[in-house]
Amino acid sequence: MAGLSNVIYFAYFFQEFALGFLTTMGVQYIAFFLTDTALIPTAVVATILLIGRIVDVIDVPIIGMIVEKSNLPWGKYRSWLFIAAPLVVVFNLLMFTDLNVSMSIKVAYLSTAYILSYVFVNFCSTSRFALLPTFTSDQDERAKLAVRRGQGATLGQALRGAVTVPLIAFLGGGNDARGYFLTVIIYGAIVIGGLYWLAYLAKDYDRPGATKGQKSPSVKEIIIQLGTNKPLLILMLSNITLLTATNILTGFGMYYFRYVVGNLMLISLYLPVTFMGGFIGNSVSQYISIKYDKKITYILGVAFWFLGMLLVYLFAGKNAVLFIAFVTVAQFGYGLANATIPAFFSDTADYGEWKTGKSVRAVNMGLLIFPIKIGVLLGGAIAAYGLAYIGFVAGTKDPVIIQNIRTMTAVLPMLVSILAAVIMYFYPLTKDKVRLLQQEIKSRVSAQLS
Repeated sequence: MAGLSNVIYFAYFFQEFALGFLTTMGVQYIAFFLTDTALIPTAVVATILLIGRIVDVIDVPIIGMIVEKSNLPWGKYRSWLFIAAPLVVVFNLLMFTDLNVSMSIKVAYLSTAYILSYVFVNFCSTSRFALLPTFTSDQDERAKLAVRRGQGATLGQALRGAVTVPLIAFLGGGNDARGYFLTVIIYGAIVIGGLYWLAYLAKDYDRPGATKGQKSPSVKEIIIQLGTNKPLLILMLSNITLLTATNILTGFGMYYFRYVVGNLMLISLYLPVTFMGGFIGNSVSQYISIKYDKKITYILGVAFWFLGMLLVYLFAGKNAVLFIAFVTVAQFGYGLANATIPAFFSDTADYGEWKTGKSVRAVNMGLLIFPIKIGVLLGGAIAAYGLAYIGFVAGTKDPVIIQNIRTMTAVLPMLVSILAAVIMYFYPLTKDKVRLLQQEIKSRVSAQLS
């Protein structure tokens, strides 16, 4: 059988690049829009975001079950891209609309839009991740697709970081609400284009009625399979731990530049440079994974992350150049490890089907989102409580507190990353074992059809 075409690899790169344009709006810009444009009190904004993020975590497995048990007319997974992508845009437009209504109505519609936008983002993400093992069972091709996803994410982050604020200001012409709304329209067109293109290319792989006649697993069977899938549980725990480490660094980043370096504006240089370190790590990852194994690649990536943060602790001090250089080393390591994650999840989906005889691929692949969301929650909380623990107050000039910020910025992400590597050491699936269980699954299917 011929390998995947370069068009599919590029489309898988582009869908990640594209969807990030709206997920970024809901992560990085929504709070500022709500407080400074919609003029909603800060405490209310915090409540809106907290409730939204809790729902965002809870609905991931539920959406996975819905997608898994569905059998829609354009294919099991790609159908949801056609349905959900426009709805992501619609609710993002509503989320960045400042209507002239009472405060209670404004809070109600903005809260609803925020929650529903991420519900449909999760439908898109569950489906696009489930397409990865649908496109191919070859482990090297899966690794390459996973790398393309990581490259799309890092390039998108760098580009969006450079253009979003200037674009909002340009399109708004002094009216921030108008600028946000028009920016979402442009970004929404990119999102729909990227996801619809992927769905179109998947038509020969995710065929309508392919699962017709097959009994869908019950909710109980899905829960049992996921709960007894040891490789999946180890993978998720390690990935949550690594993402917690990266989000601790994110949580301290602005404080480091404002109080340790003394120049907050340098963060505009820091972000694109360090993101490019992640892009290079993503690019290198596929070659190491193909030659050796994903597990080796992941642990090597964590080792580079640890090294980068250790160098920050030992040598960076107040030197912004050294800090950026060493964090770039760490982000190279994160990119190396992160690029393997979708391929890991694909293998654990095969393992679950091999063990139980039933496929819950959509639920399994949908859980790829779960560590990201938990990592954001835990990493952000650790950074915030860390600042509270050392007695931080805005505008501080206390050298002890500033030194503690410098120390925690490096040490906490470094220590947490060690745990991620230790957990991954126990991951049991190798290339050879996955090939064997894939062959056994194919044999079972052939026997059932004969």
